[in-house]
Amino acid sequence: MPANPTTLRQLRYFVAAVDSGSISQAAIVLSIAQPAVGQQIAELEAALDAPLLARTARGVRPTEIGAIVYAQAQAVLRQVGQLHSLARSAPRAVAGTVSVGLISSLSARLTVPFVAACRDRFPQVRLRIVEGTSVTIREFVNTMRVDIGLVFESAAAPGVVRRPLFEQDLYALEKDDGVARDALSRSKLARAKLLLPSAPNTIRGAIDRAFSARGLEPQIVAETASLSGLYGAVRAGLGTAILPMGEIPDGIDGKGLRTRRIRPSIRLTASTILSALTPPETAAHAVHELLCATIVGQVSSGAWRGAVLAAA
Repeated sequence: MPANPTTLRQLRYFVAAVDSGSISQAAIVLSIAQPAVGQQIAELEAALDAPLLARTARGVRPTEIGAIVYAQAQAVLRQVGQLHSLARSAPRAVAGTVSVGLISSLSARLTVPFVAACRDRFPQVRLRIVEGTSVTIREFVNTMRVDIGLVFESAAAPGVVRRPLFEQDLYALEKDDGVARDALSRSKLARAKLLLPSAPNTIRGAIDRAFSARGLEPQIVAETASLSGLYGAVRAGLGTAILPMGEIPDGIDGKGLRTRRIRPSIRLTASTILSALTPPETAAHAVHELLCATIVGQVSSGAWRGAVLAAA
């Protein structure tokens, strides 16, 4: 046996560093101290007697041998993740606890039909539902604190397997002055007094990129992570908010507020995400398929305003 045997922890930290492009970012994804990540990777390099990462001003990248080890490490981690499923390969009822991370705005409309469907289909499964932002839920999936995540995103993220389900346009939400108005262009929207979600935030990221693509500098009056705070500020006439239609309560038009389309549209994609490092166990896989079917059914029925199914 070698003096410094390779461990699964070393492989997991090394893969996270390559996926993240930096040791500091890997530490954030793994929710551990940065020196611990560096130490485990250094021990892996010592055990293999080869440099695996090249340090650059922008972070890290795998060396030639590091790229080979990275591919093999991914395969090893996937196989280890399958061991439990293989041990339970005999046919049996789907059972166990499955944790699902939901975007807070979608949780309100999805929890009831999803829990009802799961109770009917898999009575021996206990759901643990966690709410949060897309950023926090993605971190929970990367660190395996939840089995399944549902997030809004405008671009694929490393370290996860994603299944796009539906798309949602962003709308301007403003105080209703009683005057009929057409859709807002991005240039007019940039000149409005804006009330935006605080960064880091997936919605905010999409907004910033949309303005940047047109060379526009938006006038931001205030930032807040509170949806209720945004509604109150808009109702008070302090500015215009930009939100997915799914985050704007039904029936809000005509009650002091109104929504307006943005042209060209700013669009987010809602996707389920699973860890790329470990395949889901039997119960998590079954619940994931049921979650996707529930969402597709809700969107197809028109129950979710402003949502359209993602292209296959």
